[in-house]
Amino acid sequence: MKAVIIGGGIAGSAAGLFLKKMGHEVVVNEKQTENGNDGFAFLMHKEGSAIIEYLFSTSGLHVPGWPVLQFRLVRPDNKQVIDLPITDWVSMRRTELVQRFHEALGIGNIKKGRDFSHFLYNGNQITAAVFENGEVEHGDIFIGADGSKSKIRPLVTDDIQFTPTEVKEIVGIVRNEKLARITGNTFAKIQHGSKGLAMGYIPVSEQDMVWFIQYDPTICDIEQPSPEQQHDFCKELVKDFPQEARDIIAANDFSNTHIWFTRDMEMLPTFSKDNLVLIGDAAHVALPFTSAGTTNAILDAQALYESLCSNSNYQQAFEAYYKLRADNLKKHLELGRALKKVFLQPETIADNKIPVPLINMP
Repeated sequence: MKAVIIGGGIAGSAAGLFLKKMGHEVVVNEKQTENGNDGFAFLMHKEGSAIIEYLFSTSGLHVPGWPVLQFRLVRPDNKQVIDLPITDWVSMRRTELVQRFHEALGIGNIKKGRDFSHFLYNGNQITAAVFENGEVEHGDIFIGADGSKSKIRPLVTDDIQFTPTEVKEIVGIVRNEKLARITGNTFAKIQHGSKGLAMGYIPVSEQDMVWFIQYDPTICDIEQPSPEQQHDFCKELVKDFPQEARDIIAANDFSNTHIWFTRDMEMLPTFSKDNLVLIGDAAHVALPFTSAGTTNAILDAQALYESLCSNSNYQQAFEAYYKLRADNLKKHLELGRALKKVFLQPETIADNKIPVPLINMP
C-alpha cells in the first residue's frame, strides 16, 4: 500500500514514520521548501514525547526538548495565584522537531515545494494528488495533514463550523541568557484579574524563551501592524506587568513575531471519506489554552497506525481511528472553551478555582 500524505508538519511526518515502520510506501508532501518559524515552540506532554522516542528509535536521533518543571500564575501586581510543580511536560522548538522528523523519514520519503492543488479520482476513489507546481503523486490512501486552514477538510465533509475569534495571541521568541535564567524551567503566566489580558513565557533552552500575549480584541486591537507598531502595542499591553515581562518585550525582535486569530471548530462527524482521512489540525481545531495541540497531532498519528494494523481494510481502519480519538478530542475542545471563558471573564472565578492550562492526557 502506498500512502500519500499532504502536509509535512508534525502530524503528517509522524503518520509517515508510523506507516514506514509498517513497511508501506510513504510520500510526505510539504508545501514549504524550508522549515519556517511558524509556531516557534510548544509544550509537549510526556505521552507525545514517548511516541516520538519510539519513532526515532531506529534512526539514532534523540527527541529534543527542555524540561518544564513548574507552572506559575501571578497577577500583574505579582500576587501569586498558582505555584505548581509539574513533571510530564517539555518545551520543544517546532522547527527542530520537524527537521528531525524529516531526517528520520529520509530524503526519498519527503517531497518539499509541493503546494496541494486537487485530487484525481476514479469514481469515488482518489487515485492521485496534484500540486500547484504540476507534479502528481499516485497512491492508495491519502492523508490530509495540512493544518488548521486545510484545503482537504472540505473534501471530507461540508459540516464545518468554526467559532469566531474572541481572543488574539501574539507570539515571539527571545534569545537572552539573563532572561532565560530568570525563567529557568518554569512556565510562567501573568493574567489580569478583571479583563481578558495575559502574558506567558516558556523556556526552550538555556538562552531562549518563547513568549505570548493573549488579549481580548474588543478591549484593544491593532490591524496589520508593522514591527514597530507591534512593539509599541505589546509594550502598552504589559506596562503594568512585572519587570521581567516588560524586559522580554524590550528584548524581542518584532520582525519575526506572529499574531494568531485563535478559534476552534465543532467536532467533525467523521475524519474520513473513502480513501481519504484527516489528522492533526486538519481534523480538529482547538483553542491554545490547553497546550495539547501538538500532543494530539502525535496521538492522531499513533491511533491511525494502530487502526490500520488491527483492521483488514482502510475503511474499517479509518472508522476505528475516529472512534479512538473522538471522545478525548471533545474533552479537549470543551476544556479549551472553559479556559477561554475564564480568560475573558476573570472576575467570575475565584483565584483558588482557576484551572491549570495544562490538560491531563489520557
